[in-house]
Amino acid sequence: EGAKSKHDIEITDAKGGGDIEASADIMLGFYTDEAGELICKGLKNRNGAKGFRLLCEIDRLSFQFKGMREYEKKESKPAYRKAV
Repeated sequence: EGAKSKHDIEITDAKGGGDIEASADIMLGFYTDEAGELICKGLKNRNGAKGFRLLCEIDRLSFQFKGMREYEKKESKPAYRKAV
């Protein structure tokens, strides 16, 4: 099992996931997307929404969070070759 891609995270990726999932009210997972942006994903929320993704703005040297906003994945356009 595990993440659907190398750039995503699922609740099953947590070490000891079954025990943690059973006792946790809220679970958040952090991963980097294809562009290297830090994303926070709501993995579990016993009393509310889950599956949301937030783009995290952090100071990477001090690891202090500057803010979060809704994450919108940028669709990559397929590369086309020019005929020569």
